[in-house]
Amino acid sequence: MAQRKERYLFTLTARADASSVFAENNKWGFFPAAAVAWKVHQESFLKDSEAFNMLKLRLSYGDTGNEGIQPSQSLGVAGYLPYVFGGIATGGNAALTRLPNPDLKWETTTSLNLGVDFGIMNNLFIGTIEWYKSNTHDLLLDRILSGVSGYSVTRFNIGEIENKGLELTLDANVIRNRDFTLSLGTTWSTNENRILELDKSVDEFGEPLDFVTQGLFIGQPIDNIRNYVFDGIFQEGDDFENSVQPDAQPGFIRVKDINEDGNIGQEDLVIFKETPDWYSSVYLNMKYKSFDFFADVYIVEGATRLNDYLSDYDKGATLQGVLNGIKVDYHLPEKPSNKFPRPNINAPGFLSSAAIKDASYVRLRTLSLGYNFPASLIARTGMETAKLYVTGTNLLTFTDYKSYSPENNAGSFPDAKGITVGVKIGF
Repeated sequence: MAQRKERYLFTLTARADASSVFAENNKWGFFPAAAVAWKVHQESFLKDSEAFNMLKLRLSYGDTGNEGIQPSQSLGVAGYLPYVFGGIATGGNAALTRLPNPDLKWETTTSLNLGVDFGIMNNLFIGTIEWYKSNTHDLLLDRILSGVSGYSVTRFNIGEIENKGLELTLDANVIRNRDFTLSLGTTWSTNENRILELDKSVDEFGEPLDFVTQGLFIGQPIDNIRNYVFDGIFQEGDDFENSVQPDAQPGFIRVKDINEDGNIGQEDLVIFKETPDWYSSVYLNMKYKSFDFFADVYIVEGATRLNDYLSDYDKGATLQGVLNGIKVDYHLPEKPSNKFPRPNINAPGFLSSAAIKDASYVRLRTLSLGYNFPASLIARTGMETAKLYVTGTNLLTFTDYKSYSPENNAGSFPDAKGITVGVKIGF
């Protein structure tokens, strides 16, 4: 239902969805939502303003549902398991290792959005400011089971995750005339997520338990790396006798004793956030007579990744030339390094701690040039419009991250550079 009256907009929606992936008593989910907007620029105190062409305030609140699981995960499913009977191979079936859950239901996200849309100085500047907060509960998560049950895992509803962030958009129409237009724009966004709750299990001190094997930790982001803190490379002359790493030698990786108990153990593992601090795009649109030009630069700042090329022995992380690893400033007696260990396939652990790297980057994502044929030139062909264009994508990437791409690690295809030449016509 939507109702509009001059300066005020009201919207109420409600939907009920059913999904076959859930149990018989929980197939349906109900998701209401409401939104209100106020066109402030139509009020008497702004109606004749030369500064604001448009100013609108928005508020919305509502639920959405997620059913993103396999159809069989709420049921008891058997799998093909052949066996030998009387010396003859016979086809058979047995229960799979996933325990069915007849109470499985929809995962629900409740979102609050506050937004401002504006246009100022005869729409010289047009933009949006939006803040949001989303809480997802009844998460569809796997729980690891004890092997004595005959099952290894089950899918169930539990816990809550919070996402909140800010999104900004600004376009500037710098030049606007018949033959030449030029506009600049940018988008900027940031998102913070953290796990608020998992299940009700607690330890002997009454503290809620994390799902360590699944990498889920209460109060921490859902995308994370749990590892030791890299603290440089052991050098000649270091005090090895009093080191918390008793097997250390020159060229070995040093990690921090976080709790300062004189030992390196599970208590010294820390959480590194993978999600970038912010994303941004900066773009330019230009048109001169029959020519148009577009350029887009994408920026990711504060991302963290565990680089497989620096941590996985099978991908050259032992710094053996035969495995064609990444060229790095590794430690040698005649050329000490404090960034990478000495080549040694038998060196003790902590190799991955030195592979946690900043994956920030700047990318020339799109570059496009087009020519629009004049109407007088194509009139006899029956076409109304005709445009010749060339577009390049992922042309340049600037980053300190050592991989084919700061977004893809070993085992994934690198981002492809693309050049497209085409003709767009309209009749």
